[in-house]
Order: sequence, then structure tokens, then C-alpha cells
Amino acid sequence: MKLRLLTLTAACTAALATTSIASPQDPAAKDCSGNSPRHHQWGDGLEHMTKAFDLTADQQAKISPILEQAKPQIAAARQEARQEMTAIHDNTRSQIRPLLTAAQQTKLDAIQKAHDPAANDSRGNWPRHRHWGNGLAHMTKTLDLTAEQQAKIAPILEQAKPQIMAIRQESGQKIKTIRDSISSQLRPLLTAPQQAKLDAIQKAREDMRKARQEMREVAKQ
Repeated sequence: MKLRLLTLTAACTAALATTSIASPQDPAAKDCSGNSPRHHQWGDGLEHMTKAFDLTADQQAKISPILEQAKPQIAAARQEARQEMTAIHDNTRSQIRPLLTAAQQTKLDAIQKAHDPAANDSRGNWPRHRHWGNGLAHMTKTLDLTAEQQAKIAPILEQAKPQIMAIRQESGQKIKTIRDSISSQLRPLLTAPQQAKLDAIQKAREDMRKARQEMREVAKQ
């Protein structure tokens, strides 16, 4: 399993090297840990794309409204996912809280506040919600859970995991559909070399997505 993880990490890193050409400040390009990508490819503005493809003024004038049209669509998809994820975590926390001591409840509240997406992200990105999603071991260590508490909390966390994954996948697919639509509109406006570069970047991002997904599956084993 360790060898497979190393192989996947190498593949992910290679893909990042390509995608960073187009969007050097993309937060998704900072790790291969399996975090869902932020989908900043072109939605953050025309400047990155102009630098990546050396767009002419005429191309910029035609491409700009395409990117602007997609921004509220991506924002809406993120907002929907954010609300659904928050509901699941609120429900999970409401089930866990009565199982904790007063001191543990205080610590849980502090952790929840620290992970509040409104406090941590001013860009409108939907939260990662990873503080307990990584397993019971982390929660046990953080809150010093007893064996009895672990036995009661474990099924609550397990029940939430597939719900969270489903939301991530659905949100990712929605944003991918928007990005695919953007690309289909951009492509005719690009020269042949620019189209080739666009294809390479899109392939690298898809390879990175697949590698991340497989890394998650391997990590579960």
C-alpha cells in the first residue's frame, strides 16, 4: 500500500506541475493530500488565463464575458454544498455533544469555532469539514475520549462520512460541468498552440483528480 501511495503522490505531483502553469496561485496546486480541488481554473479572473496563454487584446475581450458568466454559477454550487455540509456537521455535533463531559464540550465548541468557514475563508469557498472526517482516532486524541465514548461516537461519524462524500462528489461534478462548458466556449477563440496547451492542462487536472480519488481509496485500506 505504501508503494502505491508513493506512486500516486508522484503522479499527482506531476499533474500539479502542469496545472500550475495556468494558475500558479491555485490553492489546489499546494497539495496532493486528497483534498477536493477549489476549481479556481479560470473562474478567478482573466489575468491568469492571459498570462498562461498569452492572449491578445481581442481574445481577452471575447473571453472575459464567458468567465464572468460562469462566476455566479460556481458560487451557487459552492454555496449549496456549504449549506448541506454544515447541516450534516451540525447534526453530527448535536448527537456527539451529549456524550461528552462539560470540559470536552467546551473544547468541542472551541474547535468548531476555529473551523467556522465564515471565519477562515473570505473568498466564498465551501469548507473542507475535515476536523472529524479523518476518523475517530483524531477526535479521541483531541478530546481524550474514553473507550465507552469512542464506542458510542464511532457509528455517528461513520454514518456521516458517506453523506459528506456524496455532497463533495455532487458539488465537484456540478462545477466540472460548468468548467467543461467554459472550455467549450473558449476553445474556438484560441489558436492551435493555445488549444494544445488548454488540452494538456485539462488532462493534467483530470489525472490529478483521479490520483487523489485513488489515494483516498488506498488510504481506507
